[in-house]
Amino acid sequence: MRRKSRDTRLTTIGFDADDTLWQNEAFFRITQDRIADLLADYSAANSMKSDVLPALEAGAWGVFVPQGLTWQLEHASAPADHPRFRELTDLSGVLDLVRQIES
Repeated sequence: MRRKSRDTRLTTIGFDADDTLWQNEAFFRITQDRIADLLADYSAANSMKSDVLPALEAGAWGVFVPQGLTWQLEHASAPADHPRFRELTDLSGVLDLVRQIES
């Protein structure tokens, strides 16, 4: 089931883990939960077999972000012709992709 469109005006997601998080753990958790909610309809992952394909089968969007090393057991063919599948070179494009999909 698809949720209603959300306002996705996020431009950047980032935290400074050294000095910020230990003093602001509560704010970090609230922000982390909000980001998870915003991206709940999408699966951006580096495992085609365990993450992307199950998301597509469940009716969500599957976004493959390859990394240099993936276990052989996690290899699977990309469903290039699937309408809800995308591949990105890195995570920097996730928010733009969400905006494109939601528009």
